[in-house]
Amino acid sequence: MAEARSTGGCTAAVVCLLFLLGLEIVSRTVVANRAAGPTVNQIAALDVALRQRKDPPSVLFLGGSHTQAGVAATRVEELLGWPRGSILNASLSNASPRDVLALYRRHRDLFRKAKTAWVAVDVTYFNRNALNRTSTPSPAWRRRATLADRLNFPGSFETRIDVVVGWFWNLWDQRTTWREELIGLALRLRGTPRGARGTRLFDALGRPAMGRPRAPLTEDALAREIDDAVDRRMYNYDFDDESFESLDDLVHLLREDGMQVVLIEMPAPTRFRSLLAEHHADAVARWMDEMRRRYPDLEPVRFAADGYAAGDFRDADHLSENGARRLADALAASLRERGASR
Repeated sequence: MAEARSTGGCTAAVVCLLFLLGLEIVSRTVVANRAAGPTVNQIAALDVALRQRKDPPSVLFLGGSHTQAGVAATRVEELLGWPRGSILNASLSNASPRDVLALYRRHRDLFRKAKTAWVAVDVTYFNRNALNRTSTPSPAWRRRATLADRLNFPGSFETRIDVVVGWFWNLWDQRTTWREELIGLALRLRGTPRGARGTRLFDALGRPAMGRPRAPLTEDALAREIDDAVDRRMYNYDFDDESFESLDDLVHLLREDGMQVVLIEMPAPTRFRSLLAEHHADAVARWMDEMRRRYPDLEPVRFAADGYAAGDFRDADHLSENGARRLADALAASLRERGASR
């Protein structure tokens, strides 16, 4: 009888081990690949909002949080005298070129009818080692991080232990992605679709998913945030081949759909650009050379922050509502110069 219990215990242990191994395989091959910069809720809300649109835009803006916060679509329409809905800001917070490409593919039937697509680019988007934060590294960073990246992570000792353990055990590493996927599955089984916020996603300026405005920053507070942001986003700079390949694919799809493609660099505070030029000149030069090599006919349209004050930014390099209104004047002028029409 004791022997039977021992055999049963061994069998249970083997079954449990095989189950965990199966989950680990699924985590590494399926779940980790679903890890994105934006959260599942952000993606679902924008998907809902876009599916509700009946009329396609004439001008499409694609990018991450810089275009999300900075492109005041409805204000640009007012300045140009265009009907509401002519310009669409379809941007997602923390979106990498990979995430933007995935968004375009999901909504290609709507997007492909636009005449022009403005795609945000920036040297910080193409750093394989860029850090959104050092306290809890995002699932998207974990998806690509090597063991060396994790051993040298500049966070706390506890965080470094966390990310090193995650290299060996993907279930732990992608626990946030697993949780979001399981919540989404549970909601679908209950008949409650995700993304309900999409029905009210855009603010009065036509910016998607903008939270409550922060209190205006002082010059000193803005400088401190800039110092931290530049260090994180340019940390151990190395080209991210996946981001370049995703941008290649996106530009190809846009042109295949008959759109004029415009690459755009959003305004950033003077101190932000100065630190990049002073401390990361080689990385910036390498990135600019690579962009010219890949897109010789697409010189980025750069919008400088000359004349912008601290109150025009909500943080280190994202425009506030006031800053978005200021940029709208420049965007409208650029669209006129390019002969854009409704």
